[in-house]
Amino acid sequence: MRACPAGNGKGACALRFAKVANIRPTGRRPERNIGAAQAGKIAAPLNRGNAMYRYRAMVMGLAAGAALLAGTATAQQAQRKVGVKPEPGVETTVTVGSPMYERFNMVAVSTPKLRDDLEVSLGIQGKVVIPSGSKLVVQRASPLKVCTEAQDTYVDRFVGPRGAACLYDTDGDGAFDKASAETVMFTDKKIKPPAPYDMIDAPAAGGSDYFRNTLTYLGSSAGTLRVSYREFSHDMARPAFTEELTFPLSGTYPETITWRDTKITLLGLDGSGLRYRVEAAK
Repeated sequence: MRACPAGNGKGACALRFAKVANIRPTGRRPERNIGAAQAGKIAAPLNRGNAMYRYRAMVMGLAAGAALLAGTATAQQAQRKVGVKPEPGVETTVTVGSPMYERFNMVAVSTPKLRDDLEVSLGIQGKVVIPSGSKLVVQRASPLKVCTEAQDTYVDRFVGPRGAACLYDTDGDGAFDKASAETVMFTDKKIKPPAPYDMIDAPAAGGSDYFRNTLTYLGSSAGTLRVSYREFSHDMARPAFTEELTFPLSGTYPETITWRDTKITLLGLDGSGLRYRVEAAK
């Protein structure tokens, strides 16, 4: 086979030679050596892209892990509870507006309730605002972590996000000492002074078996004890089963009042409240 001549026609000759010899061109450009500086310029965008990918993967992994842990921890153990408060034979003092006697039969979970409204600054211009009656959902039992069911208890007026606020009792002393927000990662704030809470029974789920009735002390005047009777079904008051009761007082203690099949011995009344004792059924 003839060799291709030198000069400008050499490229076309080489192409004809490749077709005759059934050789397919690779399409690769000729290799050339590049310096270290130029190699760094080429690799830098790739490294930045890889770093961003790794960061996003880490954040997504942390969020997925947190959601998995939260979903696992929120499965509280529901229990059927039947009984009365206070227990018979126990001397108790009650103030105006507080339950004096309660009977219950319910499937419930134990959940914390703040004694007072809570406000905590968080982030740049964020704030946690939780009224004392807000429903708190247990995310972790020990150490206790709860988050609000409402999704507007945390607001950041600088960047705008809203979300649920979370509270922590890190030392188990019955008071929340740290706050955070679900929409703000890696940010929490100490609560000073810590916010005390009480554990209460709440319906385990919508439609669960839940019934209780209460006698609430309303005060006394002119020789009369005033009490409110209420029935609750699924933690909602039943208007048809709400009434105000009155009992005459002789002014000498102890004296006994009777409500249905329950006897209550009144032991005294002063500025601290009404002292009484529920008697055991015979």
